[in-house]
Amino acid sequence: MSGERIRRLREERGWSQRELAEKAAVSRQLIGALESGRHTPAVDAALRLAGVLGTTVEALFAPAADEPVPVLAGAPSSGPAVVARVGATQVYAVVDPATGLDAWASADAVADRGRLRMLHPVEQDAFVVLGCDPAVGLAAAMLRARGHAVVAVHGSSAQAIEALEAGRAHAACVHGPADSLPRPAVSAVGWRLGSWQVGLAAPDDHSPVALEDVAAGQMPLVRREASTSSQHSLERALARLGVSLDASGGTVAAGHLDAARHAAAGHGAAVTMTAAAAAFALPFTPIEEHQVALWVGQQWAAHPAARALGDLLADRAYTSRLAAIGGYDQLTSCGTTL
Repeated sequence: MSGERIRRLREERGWSQRELAEKAAVSRQLIGALESGRHTPAVDAALRLAGVLGTTVEALFAPAADEPVPVLAGAPSSGPAVVARVGATQVYAVVDPATGLDAWASADAVADRGRLRMLHPVEQDAFVVLGCDPAVGLAAAMLRARGHAVVAVHGSSAQAIEALEAGRAHAACVHGPADSLPRPAVSAVGWRLGSWQVGLAAPDDHSPVALEDVAAGQMPLVRREASTSSQHSLERALARLGVSLDASGGTVAAGHLDAARHAAAGHGAAVTMTAAAAAFALPFTPIEEHQVALWVGQQWAAHPAARALGDLLADRAYTSRLAAIGGYDQLTSCGTTL
């Protein structure tokens, strides 16, 4: 990984992180983030670092042909990981350690700052789907039961689109208002997955939360990352009330289910989706309807798992499960092409 190269070249010269930062006119925090694999530098910073270290940008930052890359840029690079290959690129995703020993049950390898130690032989041709909707995990589990190697990785709509465009995932599940549903810039085939509401889940001992209470600061807010579609929905709703959201402080949830867990633990009203609130039997205040879609890169459309995925979305065995979970609407459109 590029972080290892930077560290090696720095240590060969006997420099501390601070000394390298001063020579390249960047912050010491940036050097630390680069060496730990948590950041990709801007072009001007990359050029200065390469010059100071006596190499080229390409040699310093380009991955080797067989070097694994994280499905999610900037994601943790150490811990139990699932592994697959997208075209010629080996990719991995560190499993959320909050799942406890289940993280190890699903792991293919141990990642250590981007280096992989395989735990068992793995099917490298696994199909990688990225998204934040729990329906992605359900589809992956059902396809694995039918003999298809599918890896579901959690990430926001923006992260899913970026990974698909960068060739680190075969498919991206996205959601958003009907008039602004995210679409990849690369050629892709798409299917509808129905729709659901983004809203606020309240603690289970509380009545549904009024948006005005959040606007007035009367209820703690469990927010989402600033780039997520769900957080944008909340900000639009508050803007209609003439309120801007303070971007600092508060709990930031990692996803829909994580947000609902925080609400169930009494941490405040959480920005999430209908199905996640229903999973914890939480009071829910809808804010905005979102359409859901699954995009598969055109070059992967003939992948056996891609074809099986398209068939599964229209299968009653799948849609009946979503209906039973609750919170999913327009399921008759599930599996229709975009």
